[in-house]
Amino acid sequence: MKKSVTLLVVILIPVLLVITGCSKPAVPATAPAAAATTASETAPAAALTEAPVAATAAPTEVSNDAQMEALILEKLQGHHSIDVVLSANKTREEWVRTLDRMIAKGAVISDEEKTLIIDWLLSRKN
Repeated sequence: MKKSVTLLVVILIPVLLVITGCSKPAVPATAPAAAATTASETAPAAALTEAPVAATAAPTEVSNDAQMEALILEKLQGHHSIDVVLSANKTREEWVRTLDRMIAKGAVISDEEKTLIIDWLLSRKN
């Protein structure tokens, strides 16, 4: 009986290693959708850049804040909380390096989104 169990373990471990080694790597659920730019993705970014400046700026700012926080949360993909981003006190150059590092690690962030995020984060300092 002991030999049978040992033989079974010796056979199963390499089989499991081969199966896991040959399986596809886990891809975030947002990767396929983010890889193909669609009108629905570019519309919110365009809406943020075209927001009118008027006497009723407060509701627009709240709306833009919510949209920007949602965009940032989407780009974080659960790697850390948005509080880390919002509490950071960085210069434009530091934010550029930070986002470039995120992109290098697989974050899907367009140049337009990068500019919007950095501009918004810097505007929060004032």
